[in-house]
Amino acid sequence: MVLGSTFSSGGAIVLQPVFEAEEALELMQAERVTIPFAWPHQWAKLEEAPSYRRVDLGSLRYVDESVPLARHPTVKAAWQLPASYGTTETLTIHTSLPSSATAERRGGSHGEPLPGNTLTIVDPLTGAVLPRGARGEIAVKGPTLMLGYVGVPRDETFDPDGFFHTGDGGYVDSAGRRPPTSRG
Repeated sequence: MVLGSTFSSGGAIVLQPVFEAEEALELMQAERVTIPFAWPHQWAKLEEAPSYRRVDLGSLRYVDESVPLARHPTVKAAWQLPASYGTTETLTIHTSLPSSATAERRGGSHGEPLPGNTLTIVDPLTGAVLPRGARGEIAVKGPTLMLGYVGVPRDETFDPDGFFHTGDGGYVDSAGRRPPTSRG
């Protein structure tokens, strides 16, 4: 999600070799980061860092209102990030909804497959496609899906129909949305 959306819009990514909360905050300030990305345990560490209250994070323009940085005194642009789903192997997000989608349309889901993407649910033991509503393993294919793993034959990475089996558990609801993942 970070790589695909950032590079396709001409942006830059600011990284650390190893996450360190205080340094991350200082980098956000120095590099004038506009969109922060972290995992839940990292958000908590950022808020606990000694420099949290003194850094200027006013450059942040897109901060999910549900993360601690949205409450930082210099952040003025919190918004509700649309729920989405993607994997490293798909390079970017695979399912999402527009940020303007109503709560009813979101339905507590991680969205619908984006144009060109296909998502199906399969039995993790047999690979058989399961009907809507049935829980199983998420399998995906689409234009940003990787070509394969280095040194691993294609038939060991993709099923005969070209789907990558993610290892994530989930289901597709009756409206075609992918509700939140449980790591499989």
